[in-house]
Amino acid sequence: MYISPKPSFEPKRGNSKETTQIGGQPVTWYSSEIAGSETLVARETLLPLRDGRTAHIWVQAPSQEALNATLGETQNLRFGPASADTQVAGQ
Repeated sequence: MYISPKPSFEPKRGNSKETTQIGGQPVTWYSSEIAGSETLVARETLLPLRDGRTAHIWVQAPSQEALNATLGETQNLRFGPASADTQVAGQ
């Protein structure tokens, strides 16, 4: 995960694969490629945060089944207000 003032990639509608939620907010996951690997399945998404920044979240897994499980786990992510000690909830 990477949090920045501006999005770090531009999603292409043709690459959209799954729609889920993160912290109750709907997100679209886009296919991503891992250089040098033909076996890993990867997805990435952008999540606008309340403070104006954007979280770029990416996941990778050895199979579609494992990827689906990982995407399910991301639904539990929560982001708090911006401050020097802001963390993902649960850490």
